[in-house]
Amino acid sequence: MRTTTRSLTKIGLYLLPLVLGSAGCGDNYPNEWSPMPSAVVGAIGRDCPDLTGTWRVQFVREFSQSAFARVIGTRLPRFNWETLTIAGRTSDSLILTTRRSDSLLAAQRRWAREHGDVAEYEAAKLRDPVVRWREGAFFEMSDAEYADNIEKLIMSGERTRVLRHGTDYSCDDGRLISDRLLKGWYRDENGNPRDTIIGVVATGRNKAGDLVFEARYREEVKFAIWAETNAGIPLGTWRMHRWSRLEPTQPVVATPEPRPWAEPFVHPYPTGGAYDDRRSAMTPDEIAAIVRPVMPSDVSAGQVERAGRAFRLVVRATTTDAFARMFARLRQTQRFSALQVARLDGEPGRWEMDVRLVPGLRPSTMAADELQQRVETLLGSAVRVDSLRARDGLASLYLVCTGRGEWQRAIEVLSRTREVKLASYMFDRLDPGDISRGWVTVGERVELYENGVAGPPR
Repeated sequence: MRTTTRSLTKIGLYLLPLVLGSAGCGDNYPNEWSPMPSAVVGAIGRDCPDLTGTWRVQFVREFSQSAFARVIGTRLPRFNWETLTIAGRTSDSLILTTRRSDSLLAAQRRWAREHGDVAEYEAAKLRDPVVRWREGAFFEMSDAEYADNIEKLIMSGERTRVLRHGTDYSCDDGRLISDRLLKGWYRDENGNPRDTIIGVVATGRNKAGDLVFEARYREEVKFAIWAETNAGIPLGTWRMHRWSRLEPTQPVVATPEPRPWAEPFVHPYPTGGAYDDRRSAMTPDEIAAIVRPVMPSDVSAGQVERAGRAFRLVVRATTTDAFARMFARLRQTQRFSALQVARLDGEPGRWEMDVRLVPGLRPSTMAADELQQRVETLLGSAVRVDSLRARDGLASLYLVCTGRGEWQRAIEVLSRTREVKLASYMFDRLDPGDISRGWVTVGERVELYENGVAGPPR
């Protein structure tokens, strides 16, 4: 039988009243599911549901668009979380614990080895406490952030996250309400996928104990007549309802990821030797004057002592996260060329850390104009000092050179000379044939001997 465009149009016109009759009727809750209880409406209609329990995780569409999936994250489909346990009061916050069985983790790691994945090798490095407290991005991380960093490489058996009322969700008529997030659903003007919020996801429990997710959103609807041309009859904007559920279950038995990186350790740093001090000499009192004002209130700091080339500071706190905040503040001072952890000792509630502070260039005793004169004498007429900025005893000079070679020669001269200490430099442009220009920052060069006494340049 041959079907023509005219016959399809006739069929569409016959069906149109049926489609229009179903528009906006009910919320499309699946008939075969256990019914939802009547909404419990309080004095202001904002009662929160009891969502405590454990459910088998399936990344069905409406769940994947909810705040729950955004917090617990997703992985390769075959190795995803198996169970989700919810605890807490919805009116305040919910604690989400996701688990994978040991058998699933073993399968994932076999798969990784078979596919040449080096993630386990990289994760093994991060389990070293010396690496965890190495200067850089790591030692400013909280323990939870560092654990997340490892989990980017390998999967864990158990993880806990928190959803907070007023931040991640709200409550309305006995349901938990969160934004409906479509990840990568639309593309920006450059064609890159972007996340979009359209509508909300309402979460509650039905009478069988299922965790039920209802996506509520508005959508332009058209009754299609001819698929090839996308022709159809506009039916207006409909309020859509889409449903999915997670079934109740028991938590799987999971082994938490070991945390050797959070254990005490000792990593001594060398302290002896006389050297040309590229960081400049400072006294313990000067170091203390930098450190103490930026110490977090939950960190107790001892006396600053000289330790060969560096300074030693013992700090104490009830959590190691307090040390991470301390390092972030110390780095913000921009007064230390290195911050090193020589020892971590203690246990939860009582931690002690031995820190080595290597100072950067200290405020110079020379005036900024004297530093400028020394630079001009060293570099000669091929380099002109265009402007001067003085800060913290240092002099930042804007140099204008006759060419690329003169700029490079100026940097080499300032790096080798014993008249001043080159702290930093940054060029504007180094195009051949163009005038080279940029900033150099200099200070007084001081030599520090074994006993910590500053002396004149040799």
